[in-house]
Amino acid sequence: MTGTVRTELAQRGRPRHARTAIAALTDVVARYGPDMARSRAFCLAMLAHAHLLDGDLERGARIGTEAVDAAEMLKSVRTKDRLRPLKLEAEKHLDHPAVRALAEHITAYVVSSTHV
Repeated sequence: MTGTVRTELAQRGRPRHARTAIAALTDVVARYGPDMARSRAFCLAMLAHAHLLDGDLERGARIGTEAVDAAEMLKSVRTKDRLRPLKLEAEKHLDHPAVRALAEHITAYVVSSTHV
């Protein structure tokens, strides 16, 4: 819950909260096992978003790609909604090749999952 709230605060113009979100979400993601795949995918997306908000574009892109890859393995329609904030933030950094690739990866996932 801390990671979710702090990511929201960072997104809403209080970037100092991103680092607290990163710490909380990193801890949670490490504790999720295979039985919590959907929750792990959701938290990975928030963690990637927090890294982008904190200015660590490379790490945000890497973790974001992991989040999309995890979402692709699920049969959950909610994953598209959970990736939307990450995509919006990634689109602010399209000059960074890895972040641009992440935005494209999210778009491809959303488009492909609407036809399943």
